[in-house]
Amino acid sequence: MPIAKYFITICVITFLSAYTAAQQCQQIQINGGASWFPFFYQGSDQEFGIIGDIVIEASKRQGIQPVIIDPTPWKRTLLMLKHGSIDVVAGAIKTQERAREFQFSDTLITTQLRVIVRKDKQFLFKSIKDLKGLEGLKIRGHSLGTVHDNYAQRNLIIKEVHDISSILKMLMAHRADYGIYEIHGAVHNIKRFNLGNQLTILEHALSEEPLFVAFSKKSECSGAANSFFNTFNDMKRDGSIQRIQEHYLMVSNTAAGIENE
Repeated sequence: MPIAKYFITICVITFLSAYTAAQQCQQIQINGGASWFPFFYQGSDQEFGIIGDIVIEASKRQGIQPVIIDPTPWKRTLLMLKHGSIDVVAGAIKTQERAREFQFSDTLITTQLRVIVRKDKQFLFKSIKDLKGLEGLKIRGHSLGTVHDNYAQRNLIIKEVHDISSILKMLMAHRADYGIYEIHGAVHNIKRFNLGNQLTILEHALSEEPLFVAFSKKSECSGAANSFFNTFNDMKRDGSIQRIQEHYLMVSNTAAGIENE
């Protein structure tokens, strides 16, 4: 019986500590991939992308003020989250290393990583092994998923660049054979820069990746993470996430014709 009382006491203390930490979180600082349409970006009319809007709505439901900070390069954003300089990254691929450093929500949405090439330099692509011997591009700090990250590190030549516009410009200048990026953002930016006649997206996906919200373990709002994760699940059940997703994917799909040109 004393052992049972001991564990009950520990559980109560843990709950109260988490509750107190959550109550102390009055304002939450949010960042994500810079211009990562449609998942996180700072657009007009207070639109912050699918996952950005999900986090903002969850914050409001809990009476916490959401603050979207100025965009930073992706690798720096993850370092800020690691050290507690920001509270949340709205949209990230979960890797083994990141799982050790951050607190992750359940999956919010799933997307594909795809290969972008010049139309006059297309090649047969069915798996990551088909990229061996070619020169590629990706955003600095972006993950291809744990399995593919390990393979790429050992076998591929991939230069890291600052943003998606750099990938597209370098492909146009014949400075690489391919680029890797998320499908919706790739389609959107090819249309945005009017490059549909020169660039295309190869048919097969490199991978299918779930996206998550990541919380810092060191920020003042770390104790509010589980409360946010529960709210995200409530938003799934009441259809809020579905409505947010449909709004942004409707915008994204206006560019979908580029994919198969």
